[in-house]
Amino acid sequence: MPLPKTRIPDYYQVIPAANAPELPHGRYQNYVVFLDDNGDPIDLVGGSSASASLQSLQSQYYGEFYKALRNGGKVTIKCRGDSLTYGQDTVSANKRAGIGDTMSNGDVRTTQRAAITYPESLQTAMDEVYGTGKVTVKNEGFSGDNVDLNYLHFATNSKTTNVPCMTLIMLGINDAVGTWNTWYDRIDLFIAGYEKIITRELNWGCGVIMLTPPKVRDQSTVIDGFANALSALAAKYGIPLVDAEEFLANHGVDYFSDGWHMNGKGYEIFGKKVAAMFIGEGGPAKPFVVTNGSRVLTRPTLDNVFYKGAVFGSNQYSYTPAEKVADQGIQAQMTTNGAVIYYSFYTETDDTVIYPVGYLGCDSVQAGNLSKLDFTLDFGVQQPDYSMDDITGITSNYFTTKPPSTVPIALLAGETFFQFGLTKATVAANRHGSIHIARKGWHVLAVKFDKINTTSYGGLMGFEAVNYRLSQLIVPFVKDGLQQASYGTARPTTPAAGYCHYDATLNKPIWWTGSQWKDATGTVVT
Repeated sequence: MPLPKTRIPDYYQVIPAANAPELPHGRYQNYVVFLDDNGDPIDLVGGSSASASLQSLQSQYYGEFYKALRNGGKVTIKCRGDSLTYGQDTVSANKRAGIGDTMSNGDVRTTQRAAITYPESLQTAMDEVYGTGKVTVKNEGFSGDNVDLNYLHFATNSKTTNVPCMTLIMLGINDAVGTWNTWYDRIDLFIAGYEKIITRELNWGCGVIMLTPPKVRDQSTVIDGFANALSALAAKYGIPLVDAEEFLANHGVDYFSDGWHMNGKGYEIFGKKVAAMFIGEGGPAKPFVVTNGSRVLTRPTLDNVFYKGAVFGSNQYSYTPAEKVADQGIQAQMTTNGAVIYYSFYTETDDTVIYPVGYLGCDSVQAGNLSKLDFTLDFGVQQPDYSMDDITGITSNYFTTKPPSTVPIALLAGETFFQFGLTKATVAANRHGSIHIARKGWHVLAVKFDKINTTSYGGLMGFEAVNYRLSQLIVPFVKDGLQQASYGTARPTTPAAGYCHYDATLNKPIWWTGSQWKDATGTVVT
């Protein structure tokens, strides 16, 4: 049976009731056994009924957290972990002094930190999306912590009363390879200690999201083994498990301060990736997956969109489903400067290209700069390297050429209306706009209206996702219309490079290179 909250002690560890007289090897010497109303011991960690009741608490707290977050309420995010959560960096020139605060057991956080830590990066993202004061991010990381030490260092509940709370737990590196402690490389002890943290957080009123140990510069298969062990534990309590190794995949050594720790650039990217899990409807328990061929509209729930200053509306010229008003397609409408919508999604493959569909307008012809929409990926942090440069057409500067994080689409002088998308006219003018996402994983796409002219307006119908390889075929196909090949004695006069024509006089296919016609052998034909 579940314990009444008034009876939940501030315990150091819980031992299965059947083993209460015995202490596990290498554990601290304080322990508590829970009792039911009859005074009989309860196996809170191992018993099926106990884990089921804690799973119910996880469901409740997880739902309450995202409900408040989506509807303008205040929430708390606790980042629990080791030196990578704390933000350790003792090498970089812009490192900072330690936080200097005292832990529950008297230890002090004195280790030097990077210019920005991942909880700080997460905080700036949350402030941008929800406004200052809505989301409070707490750094509960301590350098050198394994699961036991972290349990002791943060033995006081930091949850604010009546404010929904989510605890991110990212531990395991020191448990796997921390040779300074006598029980490292013990997956059994790691899981037991991790489970203590989970049960205490749930009993404290916080939902839990688990992160695997992140990518480190000097990668370790031992750490990977500990990460794999978390899957069953997460499933036991209904907790989402997120692969944090993905967050810095394809980022080079210049994002790390040493073999184990990131620098400020690395921590900032890590925090922005974590932020993607806190925008939208359901977080990592309900990821919004975007893959090749996805067509994503502007519905707040179905398309995982958060509106800030923009309006979910409809228009008779919006060729999308009429889900709000009869004979009017849905769209995101932007008339105020700085209006923005945020998409949060997970891409399953590298090199996904996003093609937005929307419009910009102005009430009168203007000679100067006009308004624009900025499409920004992951809050503008640097994108990683392409997985294979040659596949994406990069033939030089392999390690410095990366896709842009922000792509603008703007009205031109003299225009009063411009509709963009993957159409013949916009592709021919190279104004269709595209966002190349180099690496799979969690992403945020912000679409922000920059109202330079006071009479302008903007709108978005959504976007289409296409694999890069396929996009290289689609774009010229769209540009040249549906007819991509021709037949006859007369050749096309203005073909695109790569255009195929079957010459009825020569009785063979020929291709236009951009300057001349060639046959299949590469021989120029006239």
